[in-house]
Amino acid sequence: MTPEAVRDLVLAHERLRRLTLDLTDFFATNLTHLLVCPFCNSLVATVELVSAGNAVSVHTIGLLLPVVVIFLQLSYFSQELSDASLALQWSAFRLATGGGVALAEVRALRLVMLAAGRQPALSCKGLGRLSLEAARLAFRQFYSTVNVLRSRD
Repeated sequence: MTPEAVRDLVLAHERLRRLTLDLTDFFATNLTHLLVCPFCNSLVATVELVSAGNAVSVHTIGLLLPVVVIFLQLSYFSQELSDASLALQWSAFRLATGGGVALAEVRALRLVMLAAGRQPALSCKGLGRLSLEAARLAFRQFYSTVNVLRSRD
């Protein structure tokens, strides 16, 4: 790549990094407020599931659906941010070690690799960092808790 292309890559990464940091800061303070309603709905649905035994109503599913939709989409978006940052780090590494790049560009690419190494992700107070793995564990724990507490008729 030419030095201009490397410079454009570094500038694009700086803009992307600034936007993702602003986005994660915004969601760090406001995500809890956005998720209060779906989580309260899921608590009501959990009480219905535990008390109803094997009878699951449409109302219960309707209460659980927002939490699944909102929480899963935010977890997927957070995972995509982290994956994109890792892909950028790997691309910068390949470009820096591939040869044909001047020392100044290699230094700039090393800075890109360092910045991309700190992966941006959405986080929520009480839940921590959101990712697909964290969402899978949360749904798995919810399912096992409901199964343990539910009365068998």
